[in-house]
Amino acid sequence: MTPLLALALLVLASGSSEPNRARIRGRFIDSHGRPVVGAEIRSRVWPGVDFPAQSAADGSFETTVEWADYHRKTYYWCRTRALGSALWDFHGELTPGQELDLGTVRLQPGGAIRGALRLGATPAVNALVLVVPDRRLPPQPGWRFEACPAMWPAFVSAHGPRSEHEPPIDQARAAEDGTFRIVGLPPGRYGIWARCEASWWATTSAFDVRVAEETTVPELVLEPLPPQHCIAGLVLDPDGAPVAGARIEASSVEMRVDCSNHGTSSDAEGRFHLHVLPLSCGPLKVSAESEDGSFSEVEVSPVEAGQRNVVLQLGRMRELVVRVVEPDGTPVESFGWSLTIETGSSFMTSGARPEPRPGGLATIRFSRAIEELSIEAPGFEEQDVQVGPDDRVITVTLSKGARTEISGRVTSGAWPVGGAHVDLVLPDHDLVDNLVAPLPGGWHYCGDDCTTTDATGAFRIPNEWPRYRYRVRAWADGFAAAYSGEVQGAAAELELALSAGGTITGSVRVPGRHSAGLTLQAHRAGVLDSMHCLVGRQFQTRIGDDGTYRFEHLEPGAWLVVAELSPGELQELGWSTEDGRTSRATPHVVEVVEGGTTSADVNLATPGGACRLRGTLVVEDQIREGYAYLLLTGAQRLRIASGGVDSEGRFELATRAPGRYRLVVHAGPKSNRYQLVTDLVTLVPGETVWERSLTLDEWKKPGVRLDRE
Repeated sequence: MTPLLALALLVLASGSSEPNRARIRGRFIDSHGRPVVGAEIRSRVWPGVDFPAQSAADGSFETTVEWADYHRKTYYWCRTRALGSALWDFHGELTPGQELDLGTVRLQPGGAIRGALRLGATPAVNALVLVVPDRRLPPQPGWRFEACPAMWPAFVSAHGPRSEHEPPIDQARAAEDGTFRIVGLPPGRYGIWARCEASWWATTSAFDVRVAEETTVPELVLEPLPPQHCIAGLVLDPDGAPVAGARIEASSVEMRVDCSNHGTSSDAEGRFHLHVLPLSCGPLKVSAESEDGSFSEVEVSPVEAGQRNVVLQLGRMRELVVRVVEPDGTPVESFGWSLTIETGSSFMTSGARPEPRPGGLATIRFSRAIEELSIEAPGFEEQDVQVGPDDRVITVTLSKGARTEISGRVTSGAWPVGGAHVDLVLPDHDLVDNLVAPLPGGWHYCGDDCTTTDATGAFRIPNEWPRYRYRVRAWADGFAAAYSGEVQGAAAELELALSAGGTITGSVRVPGRHSAGLTLQAHRAGVLDSMHCLVGRQFQTRIGDDGTYRFEHLEPGAWLVVAELSPGELQELGWSTEDGRTSRATPHVVEVVEGGTTSADVNLATPGGACRLRGTLVVEDQIREGYAYLLLTGAQRLRIASGGVDSEGRFELATRAPGRYRLVVHAGPKSNRYQLVTDLVTLVPGETVWERSLTLDEWKKPGVRLDRE
């Protein structure tokens, strides 16, 4: 069950799928190289699920995380706390089946604090505790502050002013008895800002945190907000009965960047109290939604702080039972749908992919009129359905479709290749394709269907989108990938002949340590998301004891080689996490020849490239934001460097090797008004400067090509 529009649509259907899984392991040592025993390790993945673990006697840990099968990738956030050490944070991404080795991570020295909070005479349950450097404290401790410099507003306008914000060093929530404990603070001088929903902000005086010590912070008493800061009301269902557990949100009507959102839940009698701070945010819009999605959301605006007896009455959800059958009445027990809902001023699209539906039944709940409903099932023709305003149950009859298929054989030297991976791919298009003759990129995967060949090398693969012009791609271990010519619709008797491909080999130079055991990756597309197949697209190899590496069976053309460095390996190099990202984003470019061996040494002396491009694009006052990147100019248009454009139209890019590249700048006053500018640039070791000034008329063209080739 995969509802994509949670506020407008609640899908009630049977069936489940295996979640995606990944395994993480690592080892923690202290600043003296001793194992850290009993470290608390929290691994978090989408949509915010934590998987706790503890380090063993040798400092090692291992955990398996899970996330929903319909999210191919997930973010990964690891936080490690241990008394005597500072908090260690790691951010990354995971793909299904991945085994992430964090390596041996050295934790820096640290200490801990503990304390208690009261709201008047009672424990300040769930109060927010923010630890900040002492310079972020007011001159004198206080108990009636309206704003905290370490608290960023919950709402930030995409194009509004962005003031500088320094996040807290660490944070926690008070327990049921009002106490808190934070382990993992670096040694230093700090203070606390604290607040609960019904109080002003309050601060402590400065205190010291020492290595391997736990500092007790004096009890902090929070002062309650006066009545004019409180909005009180009642949440009712469509029949007027109180709704318990409803979520209430309030935000500035003016969507001000300096104003936070406020939230609370209704009690057992449907009542709520929402505290607003500061009052200067003006009128608010207040919304409510039921916890289980059984009613539609309601919004009331404007509401003034201090207003009482605000009634939020939820709307009815309409329920539609869908029964899907074949022409003879047999239930179709695997189907999905796409849905367009009318929202008044616009439309919102959602849906669910085909999955098991016992009895051919599914129930959809929605709050507004259905504009379009389309039922999809494997092996059947897609069926558009008209839903009337009074329909409660509908039966949809699907016809068997003549499935569009592509078939053929995968061979090598006229011998069949069984077990080869086969999928359909589309070119990796780029913004400049309309200005410059298109060139192939990484041949991105498109769609959910792929297959493997049988023992005779034969394959059949459905073409769910026959109007597109695909190439069929085949790959098997020990061979380079092979591609067919363009295919549109059905095709048969295709012959894909795999070859040995080419080889990359070389040495890896790492300052201050031996490179043995490090991992290199070769790929052709730096961004591979849920619409891209990784099979035969990314290759990894370990550097040998002699400091050399080798990639075999790569298809001819340009390949991007980067080092896959664990957090522990980054520490050994003396690199920061940002250095690691820079290194990955600055690949070594290697050209592979069919049947040949290319020698390419990898130099990890610095994270970034030695050839830097410093650019500026000026179009009167139009360039306020955007991005820029460099493309290869050879037979394949691969992106090898990218960066942001600032409010002055400035950007910086870097490559590891000198040469001629295509520069692409996509920028403007805001994201929906970006314009494209491209040029050819020649980079040399050191710095190359690129500066261009365009008139408004020149820049407003669909795209500006500055080179004359």
